[in-house]
Amino acid sequence: MPRYWDFSLDNTEDSFPNSPLFNEVYGFGGNGPYIQNVSALEPQTPTLIPGRTGGGCVDSGPFANLTVPMGLGFSTTYTPHCMRRDFSPELVSLALSDSMIQAA
Repeated sequence: MPRYWDFSLDNTEDSFPNSPLFNEVYGFGGNGPYIQNVSALEPQTPTLIPGRTGGGCVDSGPFANLTVPMGLGFSTTYTPHCMRRDFSPELVSLALSDSMIQAA
């Protein structure tokens, strides 16, 4: 069993969110619930990222309900908050397409 993530196997809109890497038991867990406008939560996060599917607190897997002690964004100030995750399968399929991987 490989000990690395071969993202070329998970570089489509359908396969990315279902990657073993994000498995709730054996991986890092899934996405946070969808939040339409995350700019109020983290001003440095652009809301124009195509195909956003999350943005909320991770509520499943090993990082569920994890409190992050600093941030948000680039801040190192002590501001405890939940760990959030926001998948963009559309962006992954563009940035990590087979043609992009072959060009690298």
